[in-house]
Amino acid sequence: RPPRSTLFPYTTLFRSKDQSGELRFVKDAADTEDGENLGLIAFYGEDEGNNQTRFAGITAEISESAETDEAGKLTLFVTESDGTTASSSPGLILEGEHATDGEVDVTIANGAASTTTIAGTLTMGSTAALTNAGLVAVANQSSITGLGTISSGVWNGTAVASAYLDADTAHYSAQRQMTY
Repeated sequence: RPPRSTLFPYTTLFRSKDQSGELRFVKDAADTEDGENLGLIAFYGEDEGNNQTRFAGITAEISESAETDEAGKLTLFVTESDGTTASSSPGLILEGEHATDGEVDVTIANGAASTTTIAGTLTMGSTAALTNAGLVAVANQSSITGLGTISSGVWNGTAVASAYLDADTAHYSAQRQMTY
């Protein structure tokens, strides 16, 4: 713990070994509604012009308030700028789904130009999807139903059997030779 003479304000949540501290935001309203904010933690600092600026925040809100079907939403915001105007944008959103047991949807980043960095292996379910080198780890799948256009590179696979070519495809075999 910092000494009491410290100039910085602080709050200590102290509990015994078998208990944990709790910081509780309680919205005691007659009837809360979906989308209603329950609490905000805001982080302010001075910019270079000595203006108090909110650089980050955490907001908790009600996603669904129906009795016995409740779901929450937690959003982490950061300030970003286009060079002239700064605004607070969500960078991480966690939202519990109602009527769907065990489902929590996650939105990472904000906008197509955002970069999302994952250290280590990306796992989907229990299967590694990408290695930490960025290589696809699940390409050898028996149920791949589509593939984009391969525009460069060398075909290193086995020959495609005639049975897999459609009737309009010209192909050569020892029994049938093409004539012009």
